[in-house]
Amino acid sequence: MLRRHRHWFIVIMLLLASSVSTRAGVPAAPTAAIIVTSLGDDAADEGACTLREAITAANTNAASGVEPGECAAGSATDSDAISFGSLTGVVDLVTALPDITSNLSITGPGATLLTVRRNVADPFRIFTIFDFTAVVSISDLTIANGASSNNGNGSGGGILNLGTLALNRVVLADNRADRGGGVSTEGPITIVKCTFVNNTALIGGGLEYGAPAASFIAGTTFVSNTADQFGGGIFSFNGKGRLSIDDSTFNGNTAAGAETGNAINNRAGIVEVRRSTVTNNNGGASNAGIVSRGEATVTLSSTILADNAPVNLASYEGGTLTSQGYNLVSDSSLTPATGDLLNTPANLGPLQNNGGPTLTRGPLVGSAAVDAGDPAILFNAAEFDQRGPGFPRVSGTRIDIGAVERRNPTGATPDDPTPAANTRVFLPVVMR
Repeated sequence: MLRRHRHWFIVIMLLLASSVSTRAGVPAAPTAAIIVTSLGDDAADEGACTLREAITAANTNAASGVEPGECAAGSATDSDAISFGSLTGVVDLVTALPDITSNLSITGPGATLLTVRRNVADPFRIFTIFDFTAVVSISDLTIANGASSNNGNGSGGGILNLGTLALNRVVLADNRADRGGGVSTEGPITIVKCTFVNNTALIGGGLEYGAPAASFIAGTTFVSNTADQFGGGIFSFNGKGRLSIDDSTFNGNTAAGAETGNAINNRAGIVEVRRSTVTNNNGGASNAGIVSRGEATVTLSSTILADNAPVNLASYEGGTLTSQGYNLVSDSSLTPATGDLLNTPANLGPLQNNGGPTLTRGPLVGSAAVDAGDPAILFNAAEFDQRGPGFPRVSGTRIDIGAVERRNPTGATPDDPTPAANTRVFLPVVMR
């Protein structure tokens, strides 16, 4: 298992290193810029600014010390911005970081260039947003090896969010918790161009979603996350919540229990899955790739559901599964609507670098998904598939079904580039 974890982490780091992206999702108009200058994990007044000191400076609106080079004070009236300047490498944490209690953005140089990780045997999560009013964004870094355990109630191995959170181009790798191995959120969350890989939990291997408000996931890949009970990729449970998932990929996630949802388990509220690819999410008997249970609704449109085992889709205890049309399903587990293709092989390439910041699976020549999506979705130069700019959402006579558009529907095309060489790969220290 560790060998597989190491393989996926290396592949994702190389992919991110080859992807050029813009900085987005940062709280507006910060008035206090705090620049981290040290990869250390101390709070001494010694003329350097560590991440630990930077968060405290933002929370308290006070400088971290009197020596030149210490962290600047945060703002008492506006959001603060923590960045890392030219600093790259690994922040090895020996104790939990301070809870984030103010409006704050944390922006790294890129997920392949900066990792924040637990580096001791004692368990603790990496980031905690514990203020319900806090608006926080975290971008362009890797969060690894967080751990939260509390008699079945330890939430968020990588991140616990009670405020409002935006994640942009973040890798969450090898985190574990009782609930929400990568992230547990009870507040609204936006997740864009992120990767959840090899996170584990009892419930919600990648993400536990319990926000009583609308939230959004786009351009994100969930790969090889594991839940011992419910929701290998995502577990959603708030009846007042609405989670929209667009242009995203779920591959190789597992939930060990029966009727538990290998990729997604929705226990309450609404989960919308649109223009996404859900494949090879396999668990125990009496399970499915996506499960809707109880007072829950899952809607599906222009999505590939293929080779999830034992079946692609299942509902229990009155849960609702609704097609909004133009889905490709490799079995007959969906009641069809207009444009649905049932019992149809997806004919996809492997999970790999097809361009963009995340791993994806692209349709091969002859795939039934090509040009089979909703004809009402027309070409728009400002709209892209999961890979982002340079990959139009419509390329051909119609949109393709799934997260990735084939640029040349009838012949060979450079849809599967080789990742750029990069030796600066920071591996997590896996401590279970």
